[in-house]
Amino acid sequence: MANTTAKNYLPCALTSNDIQNNTDTNIQNDTARVYTVYPRRFAVLIIFCICSLSSGFQWIQYVIIQNIIVRYYNESLPESYDAKNNAVTWTSLSYMVTYIPLMFPAMWLLDRYGLKITCSTGAFLNSLGAFIKCFSVGTNHWWIAFSGQMICACAQSFTLGIPPYLAASWFSSNSVSTVTAIAVFGNQAIKMLCFLKVFQRLPPTPPSRAQEIALQSSEQNYVHTLKRLLTNRWFLLLLLSYGLNTGTFYSISTLLNPIYMWYFDKKTDQASTYAGTIGMLLVIGGIFGSLLGGYILDKTKAYKTVTFGVYVLSFLSMVLFISTISLHQYVAFVTMTIVGFFMTGYLPVGFEYGVEITYPENEAISSSLLNVSAQIFGLCITQLQEYLIFKKNKIFGSNIMLCGALIAGTIITMLIRSPLRRQSVQHNVNVLINANNSTTVVSNTDSTINT
Repeated sequence: MANTTAKNYLPCALTSNDIQNNTDTNIQNDTARVYTVYPRRFAVLIIFCICSLSSGFQWIQYVIIQNIIVRYYNESLPESYDAKNNAVTWTSLSYMVTYIPLMFPAMWLLDRYGLKITCSTGAFLNSLGAFIKCFSVGTNHWWIAFSGQMICACAQSFTLGIPPYLAASWFSSNSVSTVTAIAVFGNQAIKMLCFLKVFQRLPPTPPSRAQEIALQSSEQNYVHTLKRLLTNRWFLLLLLSYGLNTGTFYSISTLLNPIYMWYFDKKTDQASTYAGTIGMLLVIGGIFGSLLGGYILDKTKAYKTVTFGVYVLSFLSMVLFISTISLHQYVAFVTMTIVGFFMTGYLPVGFEYGVEITYPENEAISSSLLNVSAQIFGLCITQLQEYLIFKKNKIFGSNIMLCGALIAGTIITMLIRSPLRRQSVQHNVNVLINANNSTTVVSNTDSTINT
């Protein structure tokens, strides 16, 4: 770890001489500084939400009705039963596999050209993949469907890590967590071309003191930023805990259909329909959980407490689901909504906690690394759970494995003791961000107006 002399403040924090020379001018001006937020920010947020949801919808559109897809494309799928199911499962896993290598060029594109170009690229690829899948109607057209799905999977890399960056760039400090939550889930309505008119790289002026300092001090070296993030021990712990929680969520989302069908396929003729409905409830519960988590963070700023609390509740909701699913076919409607509420609600909370402990690093890069961890854990956990379900026929054992992953993540979250660096800067006029993750305070506050 670098030493903590003034010359080593990250990324280009003020030296002691700079502070001394500007004490009577810059500090007084900062104290009186009023930050402006622009109406365009809502249009930017809404359009991003559209892109995000259309991508998320296509992620599990096949696996949520896996048994139906296997039956429909039977003649163009591999011969064995396990291979058929595995082929459909890979329509979801492809999103995890492609994100890991494509995240790095996607974040370079964001760092170099900004939100407009990056999100437009993702929207175009997502539209292209969906268009190709329109030609997959026909029982012998599986590979057309899979090819379109792979393009949609690539598109996700250009949007998945955007929410914290968008929130910090356009919105005031007292709403960034809520906005991050909204950006994770949106509504589908407008075409991709809206990006070209409404999106801008950045607003004319920064919306908060923390964002202003981050822009001024941000070192434009992508490799150095990655190196600093990957040597931050608190962030590494968050990478592990975030990956375990979100990877577990990816696994249960991907394999929800075979889990539910295993319990109820012989008990009701509507098991397939119910499995799809439960998937919908998982998403709906997640929307409300995400929004509530972001709102609580904005009001309390208790990032570690909220992160840890949501993690514990995610574990308890999973225990509730696996212990009651066999009771009745409708019980899972309630329990899976609760699982979605807490596990999906963890996504923006984890993003924002990552931004806090890595400030002033680029928010999109830190959140993208969290997503890489989620994809790696998601891929591994899903493959293991799929093996237990289809090869060993151990549904209950596979669900216990998910609980074990959440317990491990909860313990790791407890170990994170990083200071809230962004909050320290936001509420103090001069806070130096040192190379050893500590802060040095010189003075006081910030206000924001709408225009």
